[in-house]
Amino acid sequence: MKKEDVILNSIIQECQLHKKRLDFAYSKIEHWHPFTSESIDMLKDEDVSYLDQYIFRFSKLQDALGIKLFKSLLRYFGEQVEDKTFIDLFNRLEQLGIVKNYSIWQNLRIIRNEIAHDYGKNNVELAEKINAIMAGKKELESYLIQVLQYLSKKGWTNGNT
Repeated sequence: MKKEDVILNSIIQECQLHKKRLDFAYSKIEHWHPFTSESIDMLKDEDVSYLDQYIFRFSKLQDALGIKLFKSLLRYFGEQVEDKTFIDLFNRLEQLGIVKNYSIWQNLRIIRNEIAHDYGKNNVELAEKINAIMAGKKELESYLIQVLQYLSKKGWTNGNT
């Protein structure tokens, strides 16, 4: 197995682990959705821990996709990624037909950053942001699915081309 295969496979496994843990946390808190200021006040410590895990894994998955997987994928296909901005990398992924819709990605990033900075302050705003990342789960996961589908079309299966 080539070095590029090993690296790409490792990053995909990391993303899949974050997705698995995100799914688990979601299953524990989805009955609260949509969140309100009042429901946040009613959360038990266990629920808060699952909510924390959800927010953490959402962030970790987005980081692993954006910082690691997208670059690694472009490198794998021989693309030059050094000194490129994220928007340039994303645009290239779109040109290759690997992923789509930068505006959705950017919106998810904004929501993720807002909740990371404001978590625990105002329950009304917090509920709004939690609801936004709960609603954004499928969109975030779709980027991983798009990459896996593209790799599958190219004959890549867990590092074996």
